Amino acid sequence: MMYEISETMLALGGSPAISIVAKATLVVALALAGSWMARRNRAAVRHTLLASAFGVLLMLPIASVLAPPLRIALPLVTPEQSVSSRVAEVINADAISPSAPLNFAVAPASPRAARFSLSDLLLIGWAVGVALLLLPVIRGLRQVRLLRSAGLPWRSGQLAVDTLALDAGLNRHVEVLLHKSLPGPMTCGIVRPAIMLPPDAPMWDAGDLNRAIVHELEHVRRGDWATYGLSQIVCAAYWFHPLVWIASRELALEAERSCDDAVLGRSEATAYADQLVGLAQKLSRSPALAMASRSDLSARVGGVLDARQPRGRAGKLLVAIACTAATALVLTMSPLRIVLAQTTERQPAFEVASVKPSDPQHGRMGIGLSTYPGGRIIASNSTLHLLIMYAFDTELFQFPGAPGWVDDDRFRFDIEARPPASSASSRANPPYPKAPPTDEQRQMLRTLLVERFGLKYHRETKEAPVYLLVRSGGKLALQEPKDKEVFPWAGTATGGPVFSNGMAGINVSMAQLAKRLTPPMGHPVLDKTGLDGSFDFKVAGIEGEPNSDVVSEILSSLQALGLKLESAKGQVETVVIDHAEKPSLN
Repeated sequence: MMYEISETMLALGGSPAISIVAKATLVVALALAGSWMARRNRAAVRHTLLASAFGVLLMLPIASVLAPPLRIALPLVTPEQSVSSRVAEVINADAISPSAPLNFAVAPASPRAARFSLSDLLLIGWAVGVALLLLPVIRGLRQVRLLRSAGLPWRSGQLAVDTLALDAGLNRHVEVLLHKSLPGPMTCGIVRPAIMLPPDAPMWDAGDLNRAIVHELEHVRRGDWATYGLSQIVCAAYWFHPLVWIASRELALEAERSCDDAVLGRSEATAYADQLVGLAQKLSRSPALAMASRSDLSARVGGVLDARQPRGRAGKLLVAIACTAATALVLTMSPLRIVLAQTTERQPAFEVASVKPSDPQHGRMGIGLSTYPGGRIIASNSTLHLLIMYAFDTELFQFPGAPGWVDDDRFRFDIEARPPASSASSRANPPYPKAPPTDEQRQMLRTLLVERFGLKYHRETKEAPVYLLVRSGGKLALQEPKDKEVFPWAGTATGGPVFSNGMAGINVSMAQLAKRLTPPMGHPVLDKTGLDGSFDFKVAGIEGEPNSDVVSEILSSLQALGLKLESAKGQVETVVIDHAEKPSLN
């Protein structure tokens, strides 16, 4: 499905967070759908299904970071832009050291106000939401700890709990406490579980007390306290996701209904329903699992009185299947990354194109790409890496999923292509053959690489070192261009030489010069000179042999022109090559 998309969505498309949210949505939707389909099954079955989904939600972010990425490209239609022109505004102008040692000092850029990208703002908003949601959880745990420490042991109740625990198959010690501030029974603790009862519990009817204890013991046996804590952490992490909150409420309800089923195995339904109603009327808001809650009272009483509802435990086999399915789901989904990738659909394409392997006897002669009248393009003895450079007009590439032959000199190709007569490129008439391709021709070349080389790619933005081309404060040695029709060699990432025993340019803008400086400097160079228009310039190099230290020559030439480079940090977009195949030849 093709659709138009904004630059904001393009920037977010490669974000791992977007992929995690998409996968989480799928998991929760499947869990809720499965719970609804099992509405006529046991409550324990529905709870197991929902609990396994929360386990997947908790593990997805961790596994997604650790697992090697497997990207799923979603096609989009968007105007192609040069990567170097989309390097974001510098956000940290502190001086930094380049990745390779350079024998010069670069002054820090002028301080400027920090700017946050949309992804930064979303990350900050998410972190604030997580903190706000975790605070009540931490406060609730502290409150439970204080309640437990202030509780009083109840000897008679302890004997009843020990007897009923053996009947329930629970071979753990469960402490029984009375607390004056509790309106109803509740369970707390994982390693050292405890049942806390209100101060009037010793005066309860024996049947009511037994039902309350059986209900709370079932919570302990099932480990609902751990599941409850898990759901609260997941809700905090996915606080913005309404389906997660819906699933959390369903999880709590099914936990209570599962414990109700345990009570109904040894009690009459109407008596238990009356007890639930009475307890819910007295129960205040509590951070722990409680026997009765007003919010779910209607659903629970209806379930208790529904004689057609199956009851019982989930069973070890079902729990094992759910855990296995959850693990498989995490392992399967975590490597997936959703990226918004460019598509060749609706993009310009050559009318006729020939791709052939280069003659090995040509060696390294004739490397490059040339344009001719009529928009015809001929690439001679070129590696796929070089062709990609021409197609995207950049040298900022990563090759995580591409085979090694992409940049291997032993695998070179000759390409000759002609655009359709209806295209603007067919009317092009470059002044000489080696003029670089137009934007339309680059788009056609990208289409050819996708169709013939199986090229798959996406864009990623990350913080990286950059250089700023600025005025040094001295006199500018730039002249008005003598011939504005002469093609600006320095304006292309793959054009003719600008640096050859000095520096020279004809009809070159500062943006074009900055772009041409990117490959030898090893980092993106941004024009911050504030100089408009194009210029001619020429700086002679050292007499004799050309200077082998290109970086030093560039810096001294810029200084002679009244310019300099400053080191900084910025958000840099690169083209990531995910896949490439040896081409179909003709």
